[in-house]
Amino acid sequence: MTQDQDSHIRQWIQDVWISTGKLLEREENSRRRQEDLEFRIREDQAANKRALDHCAYLETVVTELEKKRLQHESSLNHLNEQQWVLHQDLIQERTKAKELEGRVESQYSVNETLLRAITKTESNDFSPLNLQQILLENERQRELISTLQSTLNAREATVRYLQMAFHETSQDHCSDCSWGSDTESFLSESGTSLSHESRNSRDGSITPPANSQKSGV
Repeated sequence: MTQDQDSHIRQWIQDVWISTGKLLEREENSRRRQEDLEFRIREDQAANKRALDHCAYLETVVTELEKKRLQHESSLNHLNEQQWVLHQDLIQERTKAKELEGRVESQYSVNETLLRAITKTESNDFSPLNLQQILLENERQRELISTLQSTLNAREATVRYLQMAFHETSQDHCSDCSWGSDTESFLSESGTSLSHESRNSRDGSITPPANSQKSGV
């Protein structure tokens, strides 16, 4: 073997060695990149799973909130219907109260006239039975007034309950805040009017004439 051939072989071996080293280095780099990509894929899969779980949780929350919203709307509609019916009842009760007040005033006037006649006359033609009937009628009128006052107080308490229910329901469901505020304002006006009427009744709006009080009726 000549020297040139030997030199050529050594050069070839050196080139092969260098190429093999580069190939091994590339393979190592490729393996590292593959491991890095696999690690990132596992992280992305875990993050994706967490995102899916969170989405499922949010869907459950949204479903529950939708159910609550529908329940609140149903409750508000029911309370609105109750408020309307109660308002109509209050109108009727006020009308009855005014009618009864007129009847009581008329009855006081009649009683006063009859008692004056009894006081002034000395005849025995006036039957004690008639006087007893008048007194019984007067007592019945007083009982009617007391019953009506109790009814009005109960209506007033119901109005206050509806006001509280509207207020609490409106706070729980913000999307209906505007509607609840308007309805609560309407209830407040009704309750204020009823309270004013009840105070007038308690303060003596339905009172007998002075002469009747002196006569002992």
